Amino acid sequence: MQIYISYSWKQPAKSIVKNWLCPVLNQAYITYRIDEEKCGYCHDIEKFEQEIGNADKVIVVIGKNYLYSLECMYEFARIIEHGNLRNRLIPVCLDDFERSLNEGQQIFQYWKSQEDILNKEIENDANSKGLFEKELERIKLIIAHFSEAWHYIRKTNTLTFESLSADNYKLLISYIKNIPSVGDEIPEVIQTNESVIKSNDTSTLNIIQYGTKSISQINNNSSITINL
Repeated sequence: MQIYISYSWKQPAKSIVKNWLCPVLNQAYITYRIDEEKCGYCHDIEKFEQEIGNADKVIVVIGKNYLYSLECMYEFARIIEHGNLRNRLIPVCLDDFERSLNEGQQIFQYWKSQEDILNKEIENDANSKGLFEKELERIKLIIAHFSEAWHYIRKTNTLTFESLSADNYKLLISYIKNIPSVGDEIPEVIQTNESVIKSNDTSTLNIIQYGTKSISQINNNSSITINL
C-alpha cells in the first residue's frame, strides 16, 4: 500500500506531518509519498501534483493555510475531479477553521477574487496572458470543484490530530489498512438503529449515534472505541 499526503508547507501542518504522521506510517509499514521527499531538485512539480490527484489513497491535511493555498487547493481539486472519494480520500482537519457555510462562502469568494484579479491583468495587458494563464487555469479548476470539496469537508466525520493521537493513532492506521481498494465493492450499509458497515475482510465498523455524539468502533482482532 502506498499513500500520498497532501498538506500545506506552512505551520502547524508541516510539523505535524513530518513529526508524527510520517513516523506513525513508518511504524505501521505503510509506504507514503510527500512532495518534500519525493519531489526533488529539478523534479517536475506539476507531474507530482497530477500523481496526487490520481492516487488510489490520499491523506489530505486540511487547515486554514491549505484552503488558501493555490498549490494545495489545486491538488485537492484534482483529487475531487478524479472521483471515488469514499475509497480514496482520508481527510484530517486542523481546528483553525470552521466547517460552516459562512466559512465556505468566504473561501469561495477569495478564489473568485483571485480569478477576477488575473482576468483584469490579462485584459489590461495582453502580453501578460502567457504569464498568468497557467495560474488562471488552476484557479478555475478550484472554483469548479469547490462546492463538492466543501460539501465533503462539512459532511465527512473527520477527527483532529489531537483526537487521532489517542491509542498511538491506532484508529487512523486501522482505517487506512481497512479502507476498500479502488475497484473493490463498496461495503453495504445496513440502516438500523446501529449502523454496521462490513468490508470484504472480517473487519466491522460500528457507528452508534446518541443525539449529537457517537461512538465509532473498529473490530479487526482488536477493538478501538473513540467518543466524537
